[in-house]
Amino acid sequence: MHKVLFVCLGNICRSPAAEAIFFDMALQKGLEVEVDSCAVGTWNLGHPPHPMIVNACEKRGHSINNQRKARLILPIDFEKYDLILAVERSVKEELLSMAPNSSKHKIELLTAFSKRFHNQDIQDPYNGKEEEFDRVVEMAEDSCEGLIKKLQS
Repeated sequence: MHKVLFVCLGNICRSPAAEAIFFDMALQKGLEVEVDSCAVGTWNLGHPPHPMIVNACEKRGHSINNQRKARLILPIDFEKYDLILAVERSVKEELLSMAPNSSKHKIELLTAFSKRFHNQDIQDPYNGKEEEFDRVVEMAEDSCEGLIKKLQS
């Protein structure tokens, strides 16, 4: 079983979208996974996913659990997960500064697995337009597709 954690700033847009997309794709491929998402920042803790990211995911056939609530990364997460994937470089740097040395090798940029968006930041759509939320989903899908291929090899 592969244990994957997706991380963004507030855990209400990008990381829950990546979590849902990866889970759906893994299920379709018969890959056994444990997946979650969290934040490095505290301002959205306890909030549900942003309605516009829920809508953007649903348009592409992915379902974000509306019952989930934003949570902060915990020290145990660095031990528990095999891969900890940041949606942007600043989040990756924050994770590297928090992680024990024994876990730093687990931290990657989500788009490191993308063909089309390789090593690009997935921009925060929080106050943006519908197209920006759609772009998050597009980038996460491409990245998760590459991640699935990597985990299957």
